[in-house]
Amino acid sequence: MKPTAENETERQLLDLFQNYKKDYGAGFVRSTSQLVTGLSACFTMMCLLGGLVLVYLLKKKVSAEIMEGILNIYLVVYGIYLIVTIVFTFLPPIIFIALVFLTLLIAKLKIAKRY
Repeated sequence: MKPTAENETERQLLDLFQNYKKDYGAGFVRSTSQLVTGLSACFTMMCLLGGLVLVYLLKKKVSAEIMEGILNIYLVVYGIYLIVTIVFTFLPPIIFIALVFLTLLIAKLKIAKRY
């Protein structure tokens, strides 16, 4: 789906966003649109990797001690991710990452309570 401009100012912004390419050195010439797409894909893959690692560890029935350590690492990483998202993005990604962080926190508290 390609965004459409509603006025001349938006048309100019969209044109620059999609077509103006800056040389970032070492042969990397990218538009802002390409940079945003690349970073968005990376953040999505980070969330997918996090979920798949947890599913794998649960299927392998790792000890609660190891799972608690992994959850601590996740809480730090996703906590930083949440702060960056709050500062630089808008509501849907903030809600998504906040729910991930909250779920990890609940899991950590349940493991800590059990042992």
